[in-house]
Parts: sequence; C-alpha cells; structure tokens
Amino acid sequence: MSRAQWKWTIALVCVGAICCLALAPWRGIALVAGYLLGAILSVVLMVENIHFWNAYIDADQQLNHYFHHFWHTLAMILSLLAGALLPQWLNIFAIALGLATVKLAVILQTFVTGGTHGSTN
Repeated sequence: MSRAQWKWTIALVCVGAICCLALAPWRGIALVAGYLLGAILSVVLMVENIHFWNAYIDADQQLNHYFHHFWHTLAMILSLLAGALLPQWLNIFAIALGLATVKLAVILQTFVTGGTHGSTN
C-alpha cells in the first residue's frame, strides 16, 4: 500500500470512530468498541499481509500461504463471533464495518485520485 492509501485508511478509521462516538449516547458503547476492534484488526491484518507477501516474493522457497490465509480468516471469524456472543460489549455490524475499513479506504482513495496510486513507499 502506498503512503496515500495509509493516510486515507487512518483518516477513515478516525472519521468512523468519531461517528461511532457521536452515536454512542443512543446506540451504546458497543458500537464504538465493535468498530474499533474491526478497524484495528483490519489494519493489523493488512500490515501482516504486506509483510507476508514481501517475504513470499523475496524467498527462494515457497512459504506456507495456506496457514497465512487460515490465520486471517480465523481472526476475522473470531472477531465476528465475539460480537455475536457479547452483544452488550461489541456490535457485530460495527465489527464488520471496521473489518472493511482498509478496503473502503483503498477504494475511496482510488475514486478520488482517479486511479493514480502515487509512490509505493
């Protein structure tokens, strides 16, 4: 991901957190906690994904990508399951929106800039 995409991601996480905080008096703190859990997990998984694929490209031998995909899927399933089992603390829909934050930021940045990604640093 480029620096611009990371900036969009951070901005979208902050805007989402502010919107959830604004809705907290009516919808409860579960909305904020769920969104932050999903957004933080989304960013952590993206960073881990970037490191994995950089190592995959640089490695002479093939790395085990099945475990990598299993870990990502398991982390997302467990976060959504936590939202289903603890609805008083975590809103499952807010978790799902948080998990989509990185993807939404990349799509939004692509629409706004017209498809130019800038530098890959």
